[in-house]
Amino acid sequence: NLVLNLFWLSTLPSATSALITFAAYPPLGYSLFAWFCLVPLLVALHFLKPWLAGLAGFIFGVVYAGLYLHWIAVIPGFPILAYPLVMAYIGIFYAIFGYLFARSIRLVGAYGVVMAPVLWVALEYIRVNAGFLAVPGGVLGHTQYQNIPLIQVGSLASAYGVSFLLVMVNVVLANGLVWMLWRKRGHVRSGVSGRGIMVSVIIALVATATANVWGLQQLGLAADTAPLLDKVAVVQGNIPQPVKSDYRRYSDVLETHLTLSREVGGESLDMIIWPETAVPGYLTIASPGSRAILGLVNDLGIPLLLGSSTSAKVADKKGSVKELKNTAFLVNEYAEIVAGYDKQLLVPFSEYVPMDGIIPWPDWLTGGRDSYRVGDEATIFDIHGIPFGVVICWEGLFPEPFRDFVQKGASFMVNLTNEAWFDGSQASRQFLAMTEFRAVENRVTVIRAANTGISALIDPTGVIRNRVTDANGNDLMVPGTMTVAVPAPGPASFYTRHGDVFAFVCLALSSLLVLWLLLPARQRS
Repeated sequence: NLVLNLFWLSTLPSATSALITFAAYPPLGYSLFAWFCLVPLLVALHFLKPWLAGLAGFIFGVVYAGLYLHWIAVIPGFPILAYPLVMAYIGIFYAIFGYLFARSIRLVGAYGVVMAPVLWVALEYIRVNAGFLAVPGGVLGHTQYQNIPLIQVGSLASAYGVSFLLVMVNVVLANGLVWMLWRKRGHVRSGVSGRGIMVSVIIALVATATANVWGLQQLGLAADTAPLLDKVAVVQGNIPQPVKSDYRRYSDVLETHLTLSREVGGESLDMIIWPETAVPGYLTIASPGSRAILGLVNDLGIPLLLGSSTSAKVADKKGSVKELKNTAFLVNEYAEIVAGYDKQLLVPFSEYVPMDGIIPWPDWLTGGRDSYRVGDEATIFDIHGIPFGVVICWEGLFPEPFRDFVQKGASFMVNLTNEAWFDGSQASRQFLAMTEFRAVENRVTVIRAANTGISALIDPTGVIRNRVTDANGNDLMVPGTMTVAVPAPGPASFYTRHGDVFAFVCLALSSLLVLWLLLPARQRS
């Protein structure tokens, strides 16, 4: 019986839900699946003991993470032993969800339509903001990136608000199935009743309808004003990572960017943008490469925003050591470096070793990697009197660091990134979907400049207006340029002003739920 329970009520429903959930994300992008993807898992949780429900949630998380993060395997130098560890780590969050859902659903009845989404959002928020253990991808709300009216909720509650609605609908569907399965047995075991189902349906319908109607209203209010900048060119060099890492190919890498820039430089441009670490070597150190870049700007008379490494000497107990910085530089039309921003949110175990000297990490996880230094502050750049901010690499995947720039006055944002590490895998499509939410959350345009793609312009409502493509429409692993006008920002959003208030409320309510479950049964009643 235990083996049958593990398979039929734990493994099979969990794996089924994981497969459907994965299909809702890019690259498959069947976003409609997100409205029912959790139903097999949730139905199973109704009939499992809490510890088995926790196991079912863990299985869901492991299978889902393994599918969603399949591209990890192609990253050069990524320790393959870390792959199952990441899957298991993500599975823990869904194990907690499964356990708490099973403990509480029979007690809260129809209120599960609110309880489950609150708990889900709280766990998503913790996972996205877990310090060096943070995993920003896989928020359920990201599946709806093409549902432009619905994702306007992001300006209030980030992607967590969309996740809330999706889980709510999944709970209603699951409760309906459970009620039908147990209607001849008095509904006692299921914790739901016919009347409770009706209440849940009404709550879910009102919530989703209100969100969509409000989103349509916000789209109607979006002003069609004059652009901030008329012509900004984005260069996508499409340099494979082995070539970028080979110092013997530095001149080829540089020439690719110089050639593409000259092709668009004949236009009257406001700015040219190159991706993250587009410059071989160091821009601030005199070299043939840096002279060629500054010479290009001087010839064209067009400002250039680009990514480069910088070197800093830092004193420690052993004396002076060399540390790198991942930096974005703005070069004005007179070929002068006028501003720079050092990346603040570094990639753990790639750009730095977290808690180095405190935790004895194994060599296979930490060996052979450069040590980067964390930037000090969010720099606001200025182009023709218009303030803007830059986020580098995966900084664009986190809501809070991005919001910091807009709070400080950025009228539009640029994301410089190098996704050659993922070798043309579908990771770039997932990242693009996540970046859409940064635009919606803060009502600002986002220009994405990616070495191998996907370079794009996302307007303040989350619409992808332009991409760099080849003649066949391919936007990954192709060289090219795009010239775009930069739409003006919308009014300051609730999210920009107040941040993750919605997620904090869900976190607080989830904490109360846990405390309530810890009380003796008499006190709970």
